[in-house]
Amino acid sequence: MPKIIVIGAGIAGVSTAYALLEQGYDVTVVEWRRYA
Repeated sequence: MPKIIVIGAGIAGVSTAYALLEQGYDVTVVEWRRYA
């Protein structure tokens, strides 16, 4: 599976990352702030 980077840990970014993880993708979420 390809590696995917999701930029932004808001509700849309986290939801997208979760959906991709459930499908078996290797996902990394990047957020510019220390805590989203």
